[in-house]
Amino acid sequence: MTNLRKFIKNKPNALLFFILFLSCSFIIGFAGGTLGYKIFFSRDEKIIEDNSINFENTDSSNGLSTSEVVALVENSVVEIETIISSTDENTKLKEVAKGAGSGVVLTNDGYICTNAHVIKEATSIEVSLHSGEKYTASLVGKDEKEDIAVLKIDASNLKPITFCNSDETKVGEHVIVIGNPLGTLGGSVTDGIISAVDRTLNVEGENMTLIQTNAEINHGNSGGGMFGEDGKFVGLIVAKSTGEDLEGLGFAIPSNTVKNITNKIMQI
Repeated sequence: MTNLRKFIKNKPNALLFFILFLSCSFIIGFAGGTLGYKIFFSRDEKIIEDNSINFENTDSSNGLSTSEVVALVENSVVEIETIISSTDENTKLKEVAKGAGSGVVLTNDGYICTNAHVIKEATSIEVSLHSGEKYTASLVGKDEKEDIAVLKIDASNLKPITFCNSDETKVGEHVIVIGNPLGTLGGSVTDGIISAVDRTLNVEGENMTLIQTNAEINHGNSGGGMFGEDGKFVGLIVAKSTGEDLEGLGFAIPSNTVKNITNKIMQI
C-alpha cells in the first residue's frame, strides 16, 4: 500500500494515463457491442422483410376469389321454369308436365340464353331473376343441334355476361358454376377445375364438342353458367353423366360457340 502511494506521488501522469486507458477500453467495448447488436438485428429485419416478399410472390393467382366472382356474376344467372300443356278432347288446355333449368343474361334489355332441351315443347316459360323478380318469357329461336336457345323477357337494366375466348381455355383452370339444381335451388354455386377441352360427347343423339369439368352439376343446372376466375363466361352447362361408377363429370358448351349461335338467332 505504501509503495502504491509512493508510485502515485512520484508518477501522477502514469496514473492518469492508466485511468484514460481503462475508460477508452470500456467505451470502445460498449460501442462495439452496440454496433454488433444493431448489425445482428438489422440482418434479422432484412431476413424478415425478404421472407415477406417471397411469401407475397408465392401467390401466383391473378384472379378473383370465389366469393368475388359470385358477387360479380350472380345477377347474370337466372332460373327457368317451364310448363308443357296439351288440349283435351274438349280443346281445353291441360298441364302435362313441368320442367326447370337455368339460363344466363345476354343483354341488359332481356335476352336470355339457355339450352334448347330446357324449353323443349314448353307452352309456358317463366324466368326468375336473382333478385326474385319473375317474367314470362317468349322463345326467340333455338338451335337444337348445338342445344342452344334464346329467350326474351320484358326487362331492362339486367347484368349481361362477359364472354371469354374459350379457345384460350386451359386444362386445370379454376371454374365456378352457378345454376338452379333440382329446379328449386336457384343461385347455387359449385366450383372445380376444367378437366378437359374439346371433349366430343353424344348428347341426345347429337355429337357435341364440350368443355369437361369436375364441378358438381345436377338436374336443373342445364343452361346455367360456368365462369372463370376473372368472372368471364366460359361455357353454358349442358349435361352431366350419371351412374354408379361415374362422378365429377360435367360438361359445358364453349363460350365461343354460345356467342356465335346466339348472335345468329338474335339477328334472324
